[in-house]
Amino acid sequence: MQTPEGGGIAQEFGRKPHSRPSVDSSPRADSTPNPPISPTPRPSGWPLIFPKFQIAKRGNVVWTFAPGAMAEQDEALPKHTNEGLGLPTRVLFVVFAVSGVSALLYQLIWQRALLLIYGSNIESVTMVVSAFMLGLGLGSLAGGTLSKRPGASLLFLFGCIEILIGAYGALSLWLFESVGVMTEQMTGLFKGALCFTLVLIPTLLMGSTLPLLVAHYVNASRNVGYSVSMLYFVNTLGAGIGALLAAFCVLGLLGLTKSVFLAVTLNVLAGITILYFWRKGGSS
Repeated sequence: MQTPEGGGIAQEFGRKPHSRPSVDSSPRADSTPNPPISPTPRPSGWPLIFPKFQIAKRGNVVWTFAPGAMAEQDEALPKHTNEGLGLPTRVLFVVFAVSGVSALLYQLIWQRALLLIYGSNIESVTMVVSAFMLGLGLGSLAGGTLSKRPGASLLFLFGCIEILIGAYGALSLWLFESVGVMTEQMTGLFKGALCFTLVLIPTLLMGSTLPLLVAHYVNASRNVGYSVSMLYFVNTLGAGIGALLAAFCVLGLLGLTKSVFLAVTLNVLAGITILYFWRKGGSS
């Protein structure tokens, strides 16, 4: 189909034909290059402004990547957590670290005491270490089940367990010696099973403390990962300190009897401290 000249199809429908604007490509005589733009100097005393990006969330506090905001949130999280915990967070961490110190003191003291009673051999060492590991594992399961009970006072339970561990520790050397005398004429298998049971009982209590405190701390912080990692860290740190103290200082300077009473004192102090704050917080 032919179209009229100059307009094409657009002219048939009463529209103006599209025309390109003319572009003057000739250089201007008075054109000068644009001067470089220099940044405006920031007056002294003005704060630096950084963009904020949400990177994490702990409880009711949103964490952002900005120096000023993160400083405010660092203060907001402990305040928010302390209100739910019923005691300062640092006190909780110190108490749980002390609990780790006493646990490793007990392990090395009981291992030395049982070796003196039953003799020094690889089977005795294996029995003590195995009982400790099994007791911690089963105690963790029991503590986790107990922490899920509605209305359970987790701080009260933790404080009582620490005192019970201390009470067993105070009687442990006498108990080991008495059992050693009674089983002197018995077979090695029965001796091993009895030795295993003697160490298993207190380690069940020790293992239950971590899930109880984790459950209580999660209720305040609303962050499972942060709560587990911090409590496990401070308890393991305390255990490492306890192993070093027992190996290089405590056993050599104090002997078995005084060393075990040092561990008992740490347990009782930890339990009384937690019970004090539990009572102060309204027995919640």
